[in-house]
Amino acid sequence: MTVIRGNAFEDDQVEVAQALKMEEAGEVKVMTYPEVVEELIQQSTSIGVAGAHGKTSTTGLLAHVLSGIAPTSYLIGDGSGKGVPDPRFFVLKQTNIVVTSKIIIQIMPL
Repeated sequence: MTVIRGNAFEDDQVEVAQALKMEEAGEVKVMTYPEVVEELIQQSTSIGVAGAHGKTSTTGLLAHVLSGIAPTSYLIGDGSGKGVPDPRFFVLKQTNIVVTSKIIIQIMPL
């Protein structure tokens, strides 16, 4: 059995602590959400969508178009729409990438 641990929980959270004890005893395997996503992505062709604007729309359109060709799954953000004070970023190695746009911010001295 594999327990997928969310990034928002520390080691001392009750359920995480119990899962870690069970992992030490060899009863379960504990993986983080980023580890699971990375493992799944490595098993197939993946497309990363990045940019300043249009990521969600582009991802939705790609998923729709590609679903007509082959079984397709997609992940669009986490639904929170907000930053986290102590983020735990993870890097995914996609086989393809689409960059929708970029914004260059230049700070001028006063």
